[in-house]
Amino acid sequence: MHVPLLSANLLICEKTLDEKDDVISVIRMVDVFYLRIDEAEPPEKQGVAFRIFIQIKFDPQDTTEHAVELKIMRPDGEVQQIGASAKITAGSTIPGLPGGANLIAPIVVLARQWGLHFVILEVDGSELRRIPFTLLQRQEELTDDSK
Repeated sequence: MHVPLLSANLLICEKTLDEKDDVISVIRMVDVFYLRIDEAEPPEKQGVAFRIFIQIKFDPQDTTEHAVELKIMRPDGEVQQIGASAKITAGSTIPGLPGGANLIAPIVVLARQWGLHFVILEVDGSELRRIPFTLLQRQEELTDDSK
């Protein structure tokens, strides 16, 4: 199905604020995450938490419902859905202006693989955007005592 889309934005950040005037502030955009592994836990049970900010705008004439999904692609090409699908209605509250949605998805990525990952945005089953991030294992820094 053709999605009458005007724009789609996807940002990875540490935090978001939903302001009193219904404006969302995106705080500390990130594209590299360093994870220090706790030796007491297996690495695949440890991860990093962050938020995905999604902004979608549809043609002003579109008043239909759309399915929005997020997926993650691991460095080896494995793709998994993140959470449940969201349903949004494209209509605008102001006639003649584009409708759409601003969504915030908090996620945790487990450290099953290191390296370049992608978050993928799909609307009605079609990929619209993908954004990269890198997950790296933090190496212990050498101190004067350990040299």
